[in-house]
Amino acid sequence: LQALPGWSFEWLTSGPLAFAVICLATIWKMLGFNLIFILGAFSGIPESIDDAAKIDGVGGLKMLARVYIPLIAPTLAFLVIMNTVYSFFLPYPIIDIMTSGSPETTHLLIYELYETGIAQRDTGLAAAQSIVLFVIVGALMTGQLVLSEQSSYVGGA
Repeated sequence: LQALPGWSFEWLTSGPLAFAVICLATIWKMLGFNLIFILGAFSGIPESIDDAAKIDGVGGLKMLARVYIPLIAPTLAFLVIMNTVYSFFLPYPIIDIMTSGSPETTHLLIYELYETGIAQRDTGLAAAQSIVLFVIVGALMTGQLVLSEQSSYVGGA
């Protein structure tokens, strides 16, 4: 696109655009992981449940919302937790390779931790940053586990 006259995109040097590109690259990297788990969850649904729902007149989006999603809710809860944890650690190599952290908007906590501890050799500050990262990820995981336990109950009377 930059070869066209009048077009100039600074994909990795413009702050918001660089962050969006890194987000898209991270999503693309995790897409296969998520799809394997979702396909495995869907393949575990017995055909008898599908047939019973069709007999009851449920079809289309109603089938997805009222039959399939509740049945794969534990898998979706697992994926939400794993993707949240990965979102703190996985973008580091993508940021390092694509931008080297040049726009400030691409400085995530894990990249700052590396820069502080390895590049600047300030291990004390890097240790404090890693504890903050641990607390943030732990709090998010605990909250998501509590919410997934409350919302993924599929049971009878």
